[in-house]
Order: sequence, then structure tokens, then C-alpha cells
Amino acid sequence: MTNVVPVAGFTANPTNGAAPLLVFFTDASSGTITNRLWTVGDGATSGGSSPMHTYSTAGVYSVSLTVFGPAGNDTLNKSGFVT
Repeated sequence: MTNVVPVAGFTANPTNGAAPLLVFFTDASSGTITNRLWTVGDGATSGGSSPMHTYSTAGVYSVSLTVFGPAGNDTLNKSGFVT
């Protein structure tokens, strides 16, 4: 089996609304992935494949996902992604 370099990708729903706002994140990454690290912009993190998070305070939040695999890692940062 060949390990493929991971490429980070994700979507979220919803990405805006009134606080408290429950957001469902979906990993759309490709490649051979062994671990994930989500940073959701308000100090919280997750290692899940498709986590959910409640933003309790109104604001503009950048979200990043780093995917790790035997062939390397990749990070996607979406600035001002959740409002």
C-alpha cells in the first residue's frame, strides 16, 4: 500500500448566525490521514473527523484543519470563516 500525501480540506454548516451558534464541520481532506487537529478560532480544538462546536460569543472566527499522515501533513486555514 502506498501512502498518499494528505491534503487538508473542510466545509462547515452554518458559517454565520447569532450566538450561541452550533457549527458542524466536515472533513473533506484527501490522502492517507492518521490524525487531525482542528482549531476553531475561540481557543477550542478537536481531533475528530467531523466535529461540532458551539460559538457562545458573537465574533469573527478563523478555522484551521491540519491533517497528518505517514507521507507528511498539510494545513488549511480559512480566515474569518465563521461569523
